[in-house]
Amino acid sequence: MPEKYDVLIDAYLTGKLEGDELHKVEKLRAEDPVFREELQFRQQAAKAFARNEHERLKSRLQSLTDEEQSPETTISGQESRLTWWYAAASILLIGTIGLFYWSNQPVRTSSELYSIHFTPYPNIVMPIVREATDTDVLTRAYANYEKGNYERAYILFAQLIGDGNADAETVFYQALSAMQLNRYKEATTLLSTYLDSPGTKLMRQAQWYLSLAYIKMGETESAINLLEQLAVSNGYKQTEAKVLIKELNP
Repeated sequence: MPEKYDVLIDAYLTGKLEGDELHKVEKLRAEDPVFREELQFRQQAAKAFARNEHERLKSRLQSLTDEEQSPETTISGQESRLTWWYAAASILLIGTIGLFYWSNQPVRTSSELYSIHFTPYPNIVMPIVREATDTDVLTRAYANYEKGNYERAYILFAQLIGDGNADAETVFYQALSAMQLNRYKEATTLLSTYLDSPGTKLMRQAQWYLSLAYIKMGETESAINLLEQLAVSNGYKQTEAKVLIKELNP
């Protein structure tokens, strides 16, 4: 990991980035798996540190309280005052750590939350053999999707649907292509259509991406409704849905 990325991640986690630098982090997170892994590790480490410190100090405060209230403990008035001074100091320190930690956690905008949680869904319908010479529309559509040529993929998926040669998953991948092209409203329509179709194989995936599209458009309530459905049952993105619900309700 380049040293400049260390500085960039530190600034991001303390909410000091804006404009082009913030966009750079979002782009790196989406495109660079090494950067994304390091960023996620540091976010988790910061939360774990704050949580452990809180529990340690809370435990210390409780032990002091128990000691003070124990009928078997005899201490002088001066020692008693000192004990409670430590207790008060512990309370203050807990509050200070909590305030410092949370004040340094930037409030994410809808766009930031979208960028953090959105990653392209892989092509699992029609894996492309690199040496294949097939030129049918279906093969070209998924090949372009895999290469990140989302504009071309979108057009080819639309052609398949228009010609009546598409299955339900074609609509799903067209919706994801639309999201990559910043066509979020259209993506919500396509994903809703997919979810209403019989025999869909990627139901939870569609709910997840539809929730992200709603977040991007600022429709938080609609997003939370979908995320809650994912959060209450085991499966794709259950844990991440719980995290995102908390992020939407700080």
